[in-house]
Amino acid sequence: MSLPGGREATLLAFDYGEKRIGVAVGNSLTRSARALVVVQNRSREYRFAEVGKLIAQWKPDALVVGLPMHPDGTPHEMTQLAKRFGNQLNGRFNLPVTWVDERYSSVEAEANIRGNKGCTDMLDAEAASIILQQYLGGLPDTMSSIDAEAPYRALLDQIRAAYGDKLGAREGAKGAEGAVLAGIHSGGAWLAERLARDLNLASFGVVNVALHRDDYAKKGLHSQASPTSLPFSVDGRRIVLVDDVLYTGRTIRAALNELYDYGRPAAVELAVLADRGGRELPVAARFVGGVVDVPADATLVLARDETSGGGEPRFTFHTEARVD
Repeated sequence: MSLPGGREATLLAFDYGEKRIGVAVGNSLTRSARALVVVQNRSREYRFAEVGKLIAQWKPDALVVGLPMHPDGTPHEMTQLAKRFGNQLNGRFNLPVTWVDERYSSVEAEANIRGNKGCTDMLDAEAASIILQQYLGGLPDTMSSIDAEAPYRALLDQIRAAYGDKLGAREGAKGAEGAVLAGIHSGGAWLAERLARDLNLASFGVVNVALHRDDYAKKGLHSQASPTSLPFSVDGRRIVLVDDVLYTGRTIRAALNELYDYGRPAAVELAVLADRGGRELPVAARFVGGVVDVPADATLVLARDETSGGGEPRFTFHTEARVD
């Protein structure tokens, strides 16, 4: 089965049984799966009606079906039933289907539920989650990337709609009236650079938060850190602060402290390419390109492809294991 290359894919997985069918949902970007629901296998009409509702709700790009086998890898009576169920899914819903060896999924699911004191009614759904997690873990590394161009265009449109020709306006006789862009090093600076070009701005600022990070004593100063560069007066200015990912809010807090070292702005509004949730400080963005669900043990990283066509870099996201 091939998944949509270069973008996020949603998957539904099934642990087929003659009485119950466990269902799980997962994501190719985050490579995470979770138990969803257990469908009672009362009849062919009933099970496919219920599965159809789930497909309409989740709009998956592909389906995964567990293939039961004997411990030695040989098929048994349920193997052919699971294969037929997968073929029926493909024929009814016109979605690609792949089968995953599930010979130990039920045992592992039972152990997980017992260890977490979960509801045994969800045992089959937990087994489906394990099947899907096994499939996601076997995807090539390229499947963990997502095209960030659509969120970028959404972010650009929001800023343009809010400010129009007032963004980057020259200082008037009564003070600095025009809003300006300042990107947080380094992903936010990449975004600010491209936004400035697309919004026909003559310049943009770069904010380095290294000296104001609350983990500075632990991590120190990055060897490649660039100093803050603000080609405008901060005092009395409305500043659109740009970053790639909004997570805990701690980086934004550090950026505000850095800005205030240079003066007292009239206002600071936050623009981010992706909001992944997980806030630890009361921080919210006015402009958001998109919302991305990322596990707590993963980091969402912005990459810039300088070799892409069209004369400008192309943005993508990928996930990496979080290192504290």
